[in-house]
Amino acid sequence: MFERAAEEQPARIVLQNSPQPFVYELVKAWAPAGLEDFAGGYFSTELDTRYDISLRDGALLLRAGTMTLAMQPRAEGEFVGEGLLGEGEPFTVSFDKPAAPEGFLLYVSGAQGIRFTRSR
Repeated sequence: MFERAAEEQPARIVLQNSPQPFVYELVKAWAPAGLEDFAGGYFSTELDTRYDISLRDGALLLRAGTMTLAMQPRAEGEFVGEGLLGEGEPFTVSFDKPAAPEGFLLYVSGAQGIRFTRSR
């Protein structure tokens, strides 16, 4: 069921094909200011891996080894891209403090919440 937005309430989709309905609300697109604040080197002790994030032509790029992958903003503090583990494989980078990022969590395939900390 689709519910139109009302005053002070966002548009919603309600799935009622189960004992408990699932409700999804429309969220406003996040247009981050200061993308250069996210640029830098990030290291994961768990993976013993470094990823570099850079800004080019108004877009954030994640460099992992020889790959450079574009990321798009999704929700506040989150960026999505694809191709990290294979062609078309989606991934999410979720920054802990979008206003002053000190690290992020990586979500890709079976790896959920891998911590990367900004290298100084």
